[in-house]
Amino acid sequence: YRDNIRTRLRRPRPDAHAHVPVQLITPTGDAFLSPSLHDELETWVPRLVRRTLPAKHWVPRTRPDQLSAWISEFVEAGEAGKQDDLPDSDASDSPAPAAKGAHADRFGGLLVLVTGAASGIGRATALSFAQAGARVVAVDRDAEGVARTAETARLVGAPAAWAEVVDVGDEQAMEKLAEKVAADCGVVDVLVNNAGIGLSGSFLETTSKEWRDVLDVNLWGVIHGCR
Repeated sequence: YRDNIRTRLRRPRPDAHAHVPVQLITPTGDAFLSPSLHDELETWVPRLVRRTLPAKHWVPRTRPDQLSAWISEFVEAGEAGKQDDLPDSDASDSPAPAAKGAHADRFGGLLVLVTGAASGIGRATALSFAQAGARVVAVDRDAEGVARTAETARLVGAPAAWAEVVDVGDEQAMEKLAEKVAADCGVVDVLVNNAGIGLSGSFLETTSKEWRDVLDVNLWGVIHGCR
């Protein structure tokens, strides 16, 4: 730092342009290097790919999965001569443009799994993350409903969104889901255990099966999801 930064700040070179593709990964929670330090960087680096990550200073230690994925994508694009086509702030393999919606800086590129995503709060949550540029996995036992959610998510900002038909109360099914998601996309960054069912009516008229169903989804579903 002493040998380079101070000297260059005092006497900046007017011709210090980078003529090769450059990828800039900026952690939004860095207490030492704020994102504003990189404003107008395109003046010096015309072939710049910007990416933001909700992390602190030591990104290689806290988010090695995302960092390695972006580096691999950048290198592979360079070898194919397509680095200038890379989208900013988008971790998916799709050529869709970077998300510009609210909270894109915080959630863009993160892997988000939402249970109970076929309708209601779960569907709205999945679509909100999609609009923020997250990679969305929509989970529900309603096959048609969750497929519609994933389709809409792809249209509003998550081109790689997909649906999984799983009963959250089924321990083995949830374990298989976790293995599949980890193998295909890596570790989930945000988990929303939204799936839930209600039970109404007179308490004495309810059945043991109805209560087992409620506990399987509302209690065990959360436990299986977290595990």
